[in-house]
Amino acid sequence: MENIKIFKRVFLSLFIVIAVAASSAFAITDKEMGIIINLAGKQRMLTQKMSKDALLIAEGIDVEKNKKDLKKSMQLFEKTLKGLMRGDKSLRLAKTDNKEILAQLKKVNSLWSDFKKDLNQVLKGNTSKKVLENIARKNIPLLKNMHKAVTMFVAKSGSLSKLDKFTANAINIAGRQRMLTQKIAKDLLLIDLGIDPKKNKQNLKESVELFDSSLNGLLNGSKKLGLKPCQLNHIKKQLLIVKGYWDQIKPTLNEDKYSKARLKAIVNALDLTLVEMDKAVKMYEKSIKRQIKISEINSLVQSYEKVLAQSDNMINQAYRQQARTQEMVKEIILMIMGVDPKTHLSNLKKSSEEFDKTLNAFLNGDERLGIAKVTDQKSLKKLKEVKKEWDPFYENIKKFLSGKIDREALLYILNNNEKLLSKSNGFTEAIKRAKGAHSLIGAYQSSKVSLVERERYLLQKMMKEKLLIEGNIDPEKNQKKLKGSMLIFQNILSGNKKFGSLNLDHPKSAKQLEKVKNIWNSMRDKFMKKCSNRDLLFLIENSPVLDKNLAILAKLIKEDTSD
Repeated sequence: MENIKIFKRVFLSLFIVIAVAASSAFAITDKEMGIIINLAGKQRMLTQKMSKDALLIAEGIDVEKNKKDLKKSMQLFEKTLKGLMRGDKSLRLAKTDNKEILAQLKKVNSLWSDFKKDLNQVLKGNTSKKVLENIARKNIPLLKNMHKAVTMFVAKSGSLSKLDKFTANAINIAGRQRMLTQKIAKDLLLIDLGIDPKKNKQNLKESVELFDSSLNGLLNGSKKLGLKPCQLNHIKKQLLIVKGYWDQIKPTLNEDKYSKARLKAIVNALDLTLVEMDKAVKMYEKSIKRQIKISEINSLVQSYEKVLAQSDNMINQAYRQQARTQEMVKEIILMIMGVDPKTHLSNLKKSSEEFDKTLNAFLNGDERLGIAKVTDQKSLKKLKEVKKEWDPFYENIKKFLSGKIDREALLYILNNNEKLLSKSNGFTEAIKRAKGAHSLIGAYQSSKVSLVERERYLLQKMMKEKLLIEGNIDPEKNQKKLKGSMLIFQNILSGNKKFGSLNLDHPKSAKQLEKVKNIWNSMRDKFMKKCSNRDLLFLIENSPVLDKNLAILAKLIKEDTSD
């Protein structure tokens, strides 16, 4: 397995070289898309900043300064909105050609034309309650429609450029944080001015929660927000600066009443947070090339690991098919013996359906099972041989599934079970050789997971042979087969390298292997000797227990090798 790990690392390094070489061809388009998402996102912030500046003027706080800020924000909003639609060299904005996005931006423009009338009233000195209520009412539709335009740009980023949606979304959400600093300030001012205080307290609460969860998501990742953990140290450091400001501001946002001085201090702190958050957004925009390289490398790694996992899974499923050929016969014998027939009928139904479903997956492919369509000609030939044996075999199985004991069906199953097993074994060997070559795993016969799956198959085979012996069906022949099956099972379990080493280093896997050995040791002698009914019942009851623990062992080994 260590050789496989080394091979994986070498193979992945080749992918990384290819990824880094390929990414440079897309730099210009990606950069433009990053600028578009950044500036479109900044428009959201400006809707709230303009509202906040107007409310500060109404509060009588730094009136001249805030009038100047409001004029500047209004000019920038209008210039950027036109630039998003028509292009603007000074803003480095490419023209938007997408019809749906253009239609949305025109809607924003219409809302803006109406909203700026009230802002102009404030600049003229009209801070009446009616004007302030208009601003409180109109800013949210403008914000929401600008946000919709941003999300449309993000959604289209994959088709308009090579900028992946995770990177685009990070720029979008980081940009939204800028808006939230201003929205929080605006909500505070509306509450203080007595404009719909109940509604705006709820708005404030929601804005605080969203800023908090988004900042955490940008730093640590969030499935809900579609964010990966920040992978670039300089951006992470900048986000931590923002967090330092936020951790001081957040506790001040739930006070009942504020003095003018206190209100001004909080708004100023939020403006400083805006400045630091804007730095982070610009870092995201400038680091697009690196972000894309990281995303491409991760994507290629995941694709390669998916190929490996699918190859492993196909081999393990082939072994499971062998086990099912034996399991079905065992379940039928137990039904005939009258041992909990209802349970064993259910088991038979499950095993036969899984065999049929997996066989069809090998023939046609099944993404849900993680099985690709078999294309290797030698493997396909062996698979068709399995299919030829399985079709009449399954028809006879179905007779038992009706709940009846059918003598002719039983004879057919007993006479043809070994043929089906032999053909299944032939397919397993063919798929092992094919996947060993095609997926670059090489010599997969020594894989520990496949060895455990082989043990599961041998367990079902041993139980079938033991039940045939106890039923006096060709006892000498089946005794010989049982002895051979037990020899292989024991040698694999004890780590005989001739049969494939099952020595495990990982503590959890090693502990589980010991558990498997203990269960097997309690059963082994009962397999070899003539059983009493009590001993036979012990084997019947503990066979599923051993199989379950082998399945757990296989799962733990998979987890170990993925580390």
